[in-house]
Amino acid sequence: MTETTPTPTGPGRPRTADALNAAAFRRRIRETTDPTSLALFLECSSYRPATITSYAQDVRGWLSYTRTHGVDVLNPTEPQLAHWINVWHTAGPDGTRPRPTVAVRRNRRKALRAYSRHLVKAGICQGYPLAGIRVERDKTRRKASPRTLTPPEIAAFLDAARAENPGVYMTARLLADLGPRTWETAEARRSAWLASNKPPIVRLGGQGRGAVADRELGPCTVAAYEDYDDWIRYVLPTAPRRLTDPLLLVPSRRFTPPIPLTDRRLERLVHRLAVAADLSNPQMITPRTFRQAWIRHALAIYHLTDVAEAVGHLSPSSTIRYSTAGTIPVSPYGARIREAVGRSVVRGVLLYRALEGGEEQPALRELMQHREDAARLRSDAHLLRELEAARAESAALRRRVEEMETRAGTYRYTSPPPTPLGEQQPHGHDEGPPVGITD
Repeated sequence: MTETTPTPTGPGRPRTADALNAAAFRRRIRETTDPTSLALFLECSSYRPATITSYAQDVRGWLSYTRTHGVDVLNPTEPQLAHWINVWHTAGPDGTRPRPTVAVRRNRRKALRAYSRHLVKAGICQGYPLAGIRVERDKTRRKASPRTLTPPEIAAFLDAARAENPGVYMTARLLADLGPRTWETAEARRSAWLASNKPPIVRLGGQGRGAVADRELGPCTVAAYEDYDDWIRYVLPTAPRRLTDPLLLVPSRRFTPPIPLTDRRLERLVHRLAVAADLSNPQMITPRTFRQAWIRHALAIYHLTDVAEAVGHLSPSSTIRYSTAGTIPVSPYGARIREAVGRSVVRGVLLYRALEGGEEQPALRELMQHREDAARLRSDAHLLRELEAARAESAALRRRVEEMETRAGTYRYTSPPPTPLGEQQPHGHDEGPPVGITD
């Protein structure tokens, strides 16, 4: 075929290089804009599985929105992005479209930012104009509930949990003894439990949702975990025991194998145990209620900064919110508890509850008794040393006075004996030296 020969036309003509490149580019765009590709990108970026699922769901909603409203998915404008972030696109039962919550809007913006980085990394987009879109913060901070669990109520809750199985009891023990957040309890891993540490601790938080806090464990919590671990080995003998596995496994119903906890299952479990323990207003008791009770009990004994550090707050201002719902009187046992357990806020809360009529803590009570006996003996020993020093000083002063009198040869005046009434000395009595004067 010469240069002057016309190019064949029709369905059978060969595709040029530009057409092949354009088709490959369109195919690449379709593959890159798919939420599955975003999930792979986020997984390679070490995002948590829950975050990947949430972002992928929001990206699917964004892609559906672009197809419905004719928006260019690679080059959207800022008003188009703001409309999708701040508007509820699903009509309610009454036909209204309420404004999404701050959490929903913030999550949509984070998902689009991650999707924009994904498109830039793939080389098919320059990024979304998200710099001018702001999600205002919620002006009304969630206040703490005035409902505070008393030490006897917490003891009744633990008794109800002990009657079920070690998995339920371990979960209740963790809530009551440490006051963790709901998501911290559900997402805790076996690697976070460090019982061999001195003192034993559990590492909670992190995973992109807050600061990591090392929470000290009480003696009863460590004993409950040992029983729970033996129970898991008995009911799941062939299950692998990896450090990345969930820390808490609880059966969904009776005689079923234990499975990992979720936030919703934890709330239902707490409500069921509150009903079984016959607590007042069980519908108001949630996992957060135990955190509130723990913080308020700790504030009755320790300083605000110590409680904030023990509970895992980045700032004491977050801890103050739990004390504004009601007054927190200072415990009369505060000085004795601090003397017995020092700055261990966890042990201090357990001992405070035992002294207030809650669950008995024989080991901590014995420790407090020994510390008080030792302090009393130290005080008695100090008084004895002072008494011996005073006696020695008195004897030394007495010897010094006697030595000075002997050296000077002075007279000491002693008062004469009183003369009885009606008696007079006889006339002519030879008055010798004055009475009472001795050489």
